[in-house]
Amino acid sequence: MSDKALRAGEDGTEIRNALRSLQQELRVIHILYHRNKNQHRVATWWKQLNSLKRSVSQVVTVTSKPVRTEADLEALAGLLRRFAVRQAPAMYYEFNGVIALGQFVTLGVVLVAALARVWALYGQLREALGLLPVRAAQAERECDVAPTEEIGEEVAVAVAASPPGAAALPGGKRIKKKSKSKRSAIDDIFG
Repeated sequence: MSDKALRAGEDGTEIRNALRSLQQELRVIHILYHRNKNQHRVATWWKQLNSLKRSVSQVVTVTSKPVRTEADLEALAGLLRRFAVRQAPAMYYEFNGVIALGQFVTLGVVLVAALARVWALYGQLREALGLLPVRAAQAERECDVAPTEEIGEEVAVAVAASPPGAAALPGGKRIKKKSKSKRSAIDDIFG
């Protein structure tokens, strides 16, 4: 982690503001979770709401510590990275599915709005702690990986075109595929 991340815990007005907003979002998510648990707990999107609630509560727990160590900051960076790369796209897809069903549109819109607010607050935390943005972290990780194939001249390979409907056998013989027999009007009626 950077020195800025360690110093951010000392003056940290940005972190306190983001934490306060994140705690409020956690309250809203918890109310949504509690109110809809009996009716929707078997729905496919419920798993994503549960993981959103757990993710936000973990980030709030780590961020609300008065003294943050290097291990806490690395854990927080891991939580934020996992949320951005894996969890948020799946949540967005599932919550939009709730909207698309049309039965619980208002609930779906509230879930997408909560996800958007959490995304924005996580971005503020990442910026306040001096962590790399998700896209920059992915690009940096991709640059560190050595290329698997050699970059050089392109070599063109000539491929002989075969007539359509002909398949090659090991002996070099070709077999023509049989064409479908034409169906009669009776077949159209009775299948």
